[in-house]
Amino acid sequence: MNYPLKTIIVEDNPDHLFNLEHFLMPYKKVISIQQRATTYEEAIFLLSNESFDLSLLDIELDNGMQCYDLLKRVNHDQFGIICFGTQSSSVNLEYSSSISGYLFLPKPYSTDGTSRFISQLQEKVKHRGVMNLAQSSYKDQIPLSLLTYSGILNIMPDNILMISVADKECRLTLYDNPNNSPEIKLRAALIDFEKTLNPLFFKRIGKNYLINIKRCHSYKDGIIILRNIARKEFIVEIKEGIAEFLALFNQIKK
Repeated sequence: MNYPLKTIIVEDNPDHLFNLEHFLMPYKKVISIQQRATTYEEAIFLLSNESFDLSLLDIELDNGMQCYDLLKRVNHDQFGIICFGTQSSSVNLEYSSSISGYLFLPKPYSTDGTSRFISQLQEKVKHRGVMNLAQSSYKDQIPLSLLTYSGILNIMPDNILMISVADKECRLTLYDNPNNSPEIKLRAALIDFEKTLNPLFFKRIGKNYLINIKRCHSYKDGIIILRNIARKEFIVEIKEGIAEFLALFNQIKK
C-alpha cells in the first residue's frame, strides 16, 4: 500500500508558489503538502523540527541564500529533494551530486522525470517503514520506531493497546496516549507488526486486529474488551481461534 508523501514547499514568491502547486495537482493523491515556508529561517525551523518525505525547494531563497545552504544545516538523509529554478539558476552540481534522492526541476515545470522520481520515493518510504519495524526487538523494554504520517514515533510495545485496519489503513491505539488522539495512522501493514511484536503477548484477531493480550480487560461470549489508561473501552469480536486466545489470556491474567 502506498501512502501520500508528507511534503514541504519552500518558495518565497507567492506567484511561483501558486504555479508550482498548480503543476502538482495531478500528483494530489501521492503528495500531501503539509507545510509551506516563505523564508530561509522559516524553512530551517520546519525542517529541523518536523519529518518530511519530500522537500520541494526553490534554489534561490531570500537574503541571497540558496536551498543548498539550507540542506547543509538540516539532516536530509530521510527525505527526497526536488530543487526547482530556471535553467540559469546556480545549480550546485558538486553538492547536489552527493545527495541521495535529489532531482533538479527546471522552470517551466515538466512531468519528465518527476513522476518516476516520486514513484521511486514512495517505494523508498514504504520500505523504510517496514525496515523500522523489522529492526525492532522482541524485547518489551526496547521501543519500536514506527513511521506515521507525522514522522517517526518511538513507542514501547507494552503501551500498544491494539493495531487495527480501517479503510485500508493501519491504525495504532495506545494504552496511554499523552496527545489524547484516539488513533494514529501508520505507514506499515498489519503483518509487519505481527512479525515484529512478541507473539506471547500480541494476538492476531481475524483480518483486522492485532491486540495486546496484557491489555485485555475481559472476555465473554466472543467479545474481547480492552481498556486504556482512562478506562475507555474498545470492543473486538473474535470468531476464530478462541481457544488459543483464551489460553494466552488466562495464562497472562494468572
